[in-house]
Amino acid sequence: MMGKTHIMWGVFCALVFYYLYSDLFLIFRLYELILIFIFVIFGSVLPDIDHGKSIVGRKIKIIAILFEHRGFFHSILAIVMWYFLFLLLLNKIYVYAILFGYISHLFIDCFNHYGISPFAPFNKFKIKGPFYTNGFVEKIFFLILNIFNILLLFLLVFLNI
Repeated sequence: MMGKTHIMWGVFCALVFYYLYSDLFLIFRLYELILIFIFVIFGSVLPDIDHGKSIVGRKIKIIAILFEHRGFFHSILAIVMWYFLFLLLLNKIYVYAILFGYISHLFIDCFNHYGISPFAPFNKFKIKGPFYTNGFVEKIFFLILNIFNILLLFLLVFLNI
């Protein structure tokens, strides 16, 4: 999937989660909610740190050189690693936001033709689907996500639903 699709999917998941569990978010100030959404978006592109042309991979090229794309950073072990690493740096709620976006990324990559190896580096087993990166289905999916995100934002912000 393209980075923009991962971002829109992460936003969609966060909006749906917010809609379903809005009572949990009453304790947060506006700036904290904004930070949570920013961290979800960051998490939604972070697994592609191992791809030199990705949004995050362009910033830290050495990772793309050292690691195979859709290997370790698309695994359960990477989720655990990021959890403990970010826990040293951030409040737990922001760590959860990053991991929420991260897991959303891995979930939709399961539908990609290349798939993911959830047990890397210990096992090469892959979960994969029929769709191609930047293919017709992804483009339609991206369009639908944009429409849903706009509708959800409208419902949440203007109608206070």
